[in-house]
Amino acid sequence: MRFTDPYLRQGVEHHTIAGVNVPIYSTPKTLADAFSNPKLVVRSVAASDALELLRVSDPEAGCIANDRFDS
Repeated sequence: MRFTDPYLRQGVEHHTIAGVNVPIYSTPKTLADAFSNPKLVVRSVAASDALELLRVSDPEAGCIANDRFDS
């Protein structure tokens, strides 16, 4: 499966780790991708991840409904 360049760039956060700029997908992007790509992630795993995210009360959890990711 190949993804378009805009799809891969959307939802990326940049963090500095040991002085190196590292691109990391945001929590909402990761969860949205898990549900929107059933060939890559089994639904039960995506659902389990969503429940775990809510269980740990990730501060970004409220952002998930507001973020839109186009494929």
